[in-house]
Amino acid sequence: MSDEKRSPILIVATGAQDIGKSYQSLKQSIHNAYITQYKRSTLIFDKNGNEFAEYEIDGVKHRIRAIGNTVNDIIAFGNTGFKTPEVRRVSPIHTNRFPFSPEETEELLKICINFYRGGGLILEDFTTMFDGNIPNSIKGLLTNVRHRNCDVVLHLQSMARLNPIMRQNTKVIRYHFQLGSIWDCANDLKGELEIYLIT
Repeated sequence: MSDEKRSPILIVATGAQDIGKSYQSLKQSIHNAYITQYKRSTLIFDKNGNEFAEYEIDGVKHRIRAIGNTVNDIIAFGNTGFKTPEVRRVSPIHTNRFPFSPEETEELLKICINFYRGGGLILEDFTTMFDGNIPNSIKGLLTNVRHRNCDVVLHLQSMARLNPIMRQNTKVIRYHFQLGSIWDCANDLKGELEIYLIT
């Protein structure tokens, strides 16, 4: 994500928990919103409700405010509503603090991907909410992000979760420390396996 204008892309960051995926993505988002020449907002899908409420980057504490989780809230935070770029978060949590059901979470993900425009969208690893899988409806939306004027950063805990069609539409794979073996998804990485084995 450089300062030059370019087409929006899908970025996938894979790696074990607490290895730095969120830290690196948030650091880049803060740079994009407040430092770079072509500033862009970032919306974080905060699956746990407050994981990103306060985050320390390079010794500076950042308070990431939440927006509502309706279509109108997400559209307003996109291109149309906020003149000054910011980093904000949205959570699959009801106002009574109860978590969304898997169906409600899937619907919120679809709303974020379909309606958020003009910035970056960070999707924390939500596969645990769906028995370790990415719903087909979400896979389809993630394969054509460039038509929505929105960079998407998808966090996954394993390369095995990234299906071949999504991998073919991914422009950048940020490969952090993995708990599983790359051999577990060797069949899906034909022609590219050597690159992953080197990392």
